[in-house]
Amino acid sequence: YCKTNIINRSFYGFDSFSGIGIIDENDKHPTYKKGLFKTNKTKITKRIKREAKKNKINIELIEGYVENTIKNKTALYDKNSSKCAACLFDLDLKMPTKIGLDYIKDSLDIGSIIIFDEYHGYKGNRNKGEKSAFSEFKKENPNLVFDEFINYGLDGKSFILSDILS
Repeated sequence: YCKTNIINRSFYGFDSFSGIGIIDENDKHPTYKKGLFKTNKTKITKRIKREAKKNKINIELIEGYVENTIKNKTALYDKNSSKCAACLFDLDLKMPTKIGLDYIKDSLDIGSIIIFDEYHGYKGNRNKGEKSAFSEFKKENPNLVFDEFINYGLDGKSFILSDILS
């Protein structure tokens, strides 16, 4: 988003507002419990829509767990989203993160940025959480070449799509 050269972009937010949902046996975590991170939908929605209106941004919020809202769909067909500039994953767990990655796959382009809020969760264990989902996604899509991009906070990490091999 650039205030001086407004680009017509749409932003989509997916949130259960109910906190963490089903925790797969492989994603057990000492502090993650069902309902953790529950948020006030009205308060969050009001704040997001106020900022969107102020900045003339198209935004759509979709309520529900990704297992119910986007599983077996793609952003390309579901939202007519042909290009993904940036996508932030704050899903903590492997299964919903993998569903989200599969959802945006057909909309990724060179320069697309994928951001994981808890990439190093689970003490950095590569077989759990967002890190495991991204590893599995890359293995299933070897034509998509990602480079490390920006680290932030204690657990966050981002990647940029640098090449799409034929």
